[in-house]
Amino acid sequence: MKEKLVIATTNKNKVDRIKKLLRNTNFDIVSISDVIKDNINEPEENANNGIDNAIEKAIYYVNYLPKNTIVLAQDDTIELVGVDEK
Repeated sequence: MKEKLVIATTNKNKVDRIKKLLRNTNFDIVSISDVIKDNINEPEENANNGIDNAIEKAIYYVNYLPKNTIVLAQDDTIELVGVDEK
Protein backbone atom coordinates (compact mmCIF):
# COMPACT_ATOMS: atom_id res chain seq x y z
CA MET A 1 0.00 0.00 0.00
CA LYS A 2 1.31 3.42 -0.95
CA GLU A 3 1.77 6.08 1.69
CA LYS A 4 -0.05 9.36 1.06
CA LEU A 5 2.08 12.41 0.27
CA VAL A 6 0.14 15.66 0.41
CA ILE A 7 1.41 18.47 -1.81
CA ALA A 8 0.77 21.77 -0.02
CA THR A 9 -0.75 23.63 -2.95
CA THR A 10 -4.03 24.04 -4.76
CA ASN A 11 -2.15 24.69 -8.02
CA LYS A 12 -3.00 21.72 -10.26
CA ASN A 13 -0.03 22.37 -12.58
CA LYS A 14 2.41 22.31 -9.67
CA VAL A 15 0.87 19.07 -8.35
CA ASP A 16 1.11 17.49 -11.81
CA ARG A 17 4.79 18.48 -12.11
CA ILE A 18 5.58 16.98 -8.69
CA LYS A 19 3.61 13.81 -9.50
CA LYS A 20 5.63 13.40 -12.68
CA LEU A 21 8.89 13.99 -10.83
CA LEU A 22 7.99 11.46 -8.10
CA ARG A 23 6.16 8.93 -10.28
CA ASN A 24 8.57 6.09 -9.46
CA THR A 25 8.21 6.46 -5.70
CA ASN A 26 5.96 4.54 -3.38
CA PHE A 27 3.67 7.51 -2.64
CA ASP A 28 0.06 8.23 -3.42
CA ILE A 29 0.51 11.92 -4.30
CA VAL A 30 -2.45 14.23 -3.72
CA SER A 31 -2.98 17.97 -3.44
CA ILE A 32 -4.04 19.74 -0.27
CA SER A 33 -7.47 20.36 -1.81
CA ASP A 34 -7.90 16.59 -2.27
CA VAL A 35 -7.67 16.01 1.48
CA ILE A 36 -9.03 19.23 2.99
CA LYS A 37 -12.55 19.78 1.77
CA ASP A 38 -13.28 22.72 4.08
CA ASN A 39 -12.63 26.20 2.81
CA ILE A 40 -9.48 27.31 4.61
CA ASN A 41 -7.35 30.33 3.92
CA GLU A 42 -4.03 29.81 2.25
CA PRO A 43 -1.08 30.63 4.49
CA GLU A 44 0.62 33.99 4.21
CA GLU A 45 4.10 33.83 2.73
CA ASN A 46 6.06 36.28 4.84
CA ALA A 47 9.41 34.53 4.98
CA ASN A 48 12.59 36.01 3.55
CA ASN A 49 13.15 33.23 1.01
CA GLY A 50 11.48 30.37 -0.84
CA ILE A 51 12.78 27.66 1.48
CA ASP A 52 11.35 29.35 4.57
CA ASN A 53 8.06 30.04 2.74
CA ALA A 54 7.79 26.33 1.90
CA ILE A 55 8.50 25.36 5.51
CA GLU A 56 5.85 27.78 6.79
CA LYS A 57 3.33 26.45 4.26
CA ALA A 58 3.96 22.81 5.22
CA ILE A 59 3.62 23.57 8.93
CA TYR A 60 0.44 25.55 8.32
CA TYR A 61 -1.28 22.77 6.39
CA VAL A 62 -0.10 19.87 8.54
CA ASN A 63 -2.16 21.33 11.38
CA TYR A 64 -5.33 20.56 9.36
CA LEU A 65 -4.37 16.95 8.56
CA PRO A 66 -4.36 13.66 10.46
CA LYS A 67 -1.33 12.95 12.61
CA ASN A 68 1.68 11.51 10.73
CA THR A 69 0.55 12.84 7.35
CA ILE A 70 3.52 13.67 5.13
CA VAL A 71 3.31 17.15 3.61
CA LEU A 72 5.55 18.49 0.86
CA ALA A 73 5.61 22.21 0.19
CA GLN A 74 7.58 23.92 -2.54
CA ASP A 75 8.01 27.58 -3.41
CA ASP A 76 8.85 28.75 -6.92
CA THR A 77 10.64 31.85 -5.76
CA ILE A 78 13.66 32.67 -7.87
CA GLU A 79 16.58 33.98 -5.87
CA LEU A 80 19.31 35.92 -7.59
CA VAL A 81 22.63 35.76 -5.78
CA GLY A 82 24.07 39.21 -5.25
CA VAL A 83 20.78 41.04 -5.86
CA ASP A 84 19.29 42.70 -2.78
CA GLU A 85 15.53 42.34 -3.20
CA LYS A 86 14.54 44.22 -0.05
